[in-house]
Amino acid sequence: AALREDTDIDVGELSFDDEDKALFLQLMAKFDPDEVYPFLKRAKDYPLDESLRICRSFDITDAEAFLLERTGDIPRALELTLATLEKKMARLASSLPAYATKRLVDLGLLEPSDGGGGGGGSG
Repeated sequence: AALREDTDIDVGELSFDDEDKALFLQLMAKFDPDEVYPFLKRAKDYPLDESLRICRSFDITDAEAFLLERTGDIPRALELTLATLEKKMARLASSLPAYATKRLVDLGLLEPSDGGGGGGGSG
């Protein structure tokens, strides 16, 4: 699990340099990518450019957009956020017809398709 406190990644008497912090972030990106963005929001000190590179390489777009905003590249952060949203909406839209058909069959409002597409009739 990630460090849960507002910290600059210092633990007790230990202090980590940028290389250690980047390694920690890289491992988190690999093994717990959903925690990268919340971690970066809490952390006070981390190597910005290297963190951005790590987020890009692991395709962690929420963290990447956050870091772009921190660097002042707000237009790119917004562009990335909108592109990610468009991808998710397209995925959702493509799965809706299959889900709707299955749901209608489950409710008994539509006959299951046998794949043959033959003529239907009720009797």
